[in-house]
Amino acid sequence: MAATLVFALPREYQTVAWVLLAVSFVGIATLGCVSLKSRILGPCVTLGPEKGNRVALTYDDGPGVVGTPEILDLLEDRGVTANFFCIGKHAAAHPDLVRRMHAAGHLVGNHSQTHTPRLTFTTVGGLRADLMACQDTLAEITGERPAYFRPPYGLRSHATHPAATSAGMQVIGWSTGGGDLSTTPADDVSARITSELTAGSIILLHDRGPTADKAVEITRVVLDALQARRLKPVRLDELLADADGKSSQG
Repeated sequence: MAATLVFALPREYQTVAWVLLAVSFVGIATLGCVSLKSRILGPCVTLGPEKGNRVALTYDDGPGVVGTPEILDLLEDRGVTANFFCIGKHAAAHPDLVRRMHAAGHLVGNHSQTHTPRLTFTTVGGLRADLMACQDTLAEITGERPAYFRPPYGLRSHATHPAATSAGMQVIGWSTGGGDLSTTPADDVSARITSELTAGSIILLHDRGPTADKAVEITRVVLDALQARRLKPVRLDELLADADGKSSQG
């Protein structure tokens, strides 16, 4: 339709119109890719129901021999459940940690098999193959196929929603968090997260990598803040049980 309108313009205006159309297309595509709240590339859950007192603690990139055990210990001490979006190749390397997550009642989610940047630019078939490989890896370890997928780096493409849906999963983002992988001090990251906490929050942290110790420290502060505000960390399936179709609304 837009191209038809360009052709309808006088010839001297068509070049400028084509440039503006191209810029608009790139801008819209970029917004859909980097904004988890955008519906341009399909639904992505970034917030649970704001009624009640439930939130979801989520961890990406694990399992790791440093970070995951300490976080699991802390969650066990506090008697709360969380959600771990595992990378398939790391799960295959440390199946005992995935089994521990599952046995403790935590939700195990899919964070792709390889977690490579190319997944943001691959085809629907290519992404689905990677997601199914992760599904198979996690199912072999836990006996269950994940129902939730978090895109690597939090980036989506035209392939994300159809590939995840065909693999039997819902795409999950977050409403607050991150920063634990940066050089920002743990106290500053914790302060930002706790200032943004509300019922329905989906909190992002990471349980593997060189800053995993920071995630442990942040988790401790966040759990204290949740307890003070009478907010309860739960599994995503519990958080979203009464979502009434609320997806990428921030």
